[in-house]
Amino acid sequence: MTNIKHLAHISRDQDFRCIYCHIRMRWPHQTHEIKPTTVTKEHILARHHKGGDERENLAAACCRCNVMKSNIDTELFISILEKLFQVEFIRMYWHTTDRNTSRFIRKIFQYEIDVAMARRDKEAAARVFEQTPKYSLDALIATGVPFDEQVPIVH
Repeated sequence: MTNIKHLAHISRDQDFRCIYCHIRMRWPHQTHEIKPTTVTKEHILARHHKGGDERENLAAACCRCNVMKSNIDTELFISILEKLFQVEFIRMYWHTTDRNTSRFIRKIFQYEIDVAMARRDKEAAARVFEQTPKYSLDALIATGVPFDEQVPIVH
């Protein structure tokens, strides 16, 4: 089955709505006509993260969501999108063709990704710290290094 037929079947199964923002998608009228609401093939697990072209890993997404998601984690993308769509301005202009508004929304989106990734890294670092053994004074004394053999600190 060719890519366009495959995409048509996936889109029909989703009622021609984007899997992320649920907007009604449209097919391009010309070969290279790409608009923010144009239907595109989306890899749920990005190919960058070893996601394949299996039927279970493919979905139909609007061009805007597909570009914005890029290769970030799907759960992270959905959580950021839900947070951003609580702001009426972003929800209304998510699919705009105006470059300045689109750039503004992209900057807000990138900021939210940075905050979420920093939070995720901080939580991962906390888990690593919790797994490291706690050194007590008794454990340091048990290493066998006498206190008087330590090198004095020169000021």
